[in-house]
Amino acid sequence: MYVAKLLTRLYLMALVVLTTPSQSHATGAPMIINEVAFKKLPGQAGLGVWLPESFNPVKSAITQLQRDLQSVQQLIKPHFSLVDVSVVLMPHNLRAKANFVIHSPTTLHYHFNPARKNRDFKQMATSALYRAKRQQFDNSNSAFNQLVSTGLALHFVEAVMKPKVLFQPKARGYQLVARHFAQYPGSHEGDTYALDHQLFEQHLATLDVPSHNPHQYG
Repeated sequence: MYVAKLLTRLYLMALVVLTTPSQSHATGAPMIINEVAFKKLPGQAGLGVWLPESFNPVKSAITQLQRDLQSVQQLIKPHFSLVDVSVVLMPHNLRAKANFVIHSPTTLHYHFNPARKNRDFKQMATSALYRAKRQQFDNSNSAFNQLVSTGLALHFVEAVMKPKVLFQPKARGYQLVARHFAQYPGSHEGDTYALDHQLFEQHLATLDVPSHNPHQYG
């Protein structure tokens, strides 16, 4: 049982919560999630990292995570605000994959294994935070909106990070958004997070797909 508990503690889920200063933990009080108390790590400007009070992780892993999040914040800052963003590390199952999941415009889950470096973390975090920002303006849960949001996020990552290789393929969503930028040269990736997904329906006919009906995406 000791081994099982130890392994479980090595696998974490980071819950990224865009909080507001009015919340109780903004005053220095612990954050309580599912009756578990979390403490905020010191020394993080802008972005906050929270850990279970009973958890003692490898310091180097958490320090690197904080540095990566700070780097992501600096990339995003010129385009939109990430004030009061908190990263909350939570226990998770042993098979968790490194991935962000957006549960709401203000809540993202990140499956995090401190024993394994995620080379794509900065790209994934930038993409997830952009898509979360988009949900504040277009919260449609349709598959077509997800397609558009993914495409916009990939273009945003490409524009602000200039990676040699994107962390995921340039699929239909990326191509759809590329058609939009080609038609509207003044558009910029950092200014398009508020666009309604329906504006992109006109570009479906230019894609090599069996049907040009946006409802096929949900």
